[in-house]
Amino acid sequence: MNGSTEKLLLVLGGAVLGSLGVLAFSKNSGNLRPTLTKLTADALDLRDKAVGTIQRTKEDVSDFIAEVDHARNAKAEQQAEPQTEQPAAKA
Repeated sequence: MNGSTEKLLLVLGGAVLGSLGVLAFSKNSGNLRPTLTKLTADALDLRDKAVGTIQRTKEDVSDFIAEVDHARNAKAEQQAEPQTEQPAAKA
């Protein structure tokens, strides 16, 4: 199968599943609605927690990189200082 056939089959499969979902939802909406509402709320809470964790991790990595850059610059300055303060050789 080529790429366009696969995409067409995926679209048709999604349409069939969506239609079945609409039928199931309309017939059992009294029983299904509270469950879906709770599931959606839990999914949003999980997303918020994941976003918070990712932001904290990004901040920690950024702090770590800044510390590494500072340490590297300090080391480079230490190595550069002895070379500039060498006394002139006597002839």
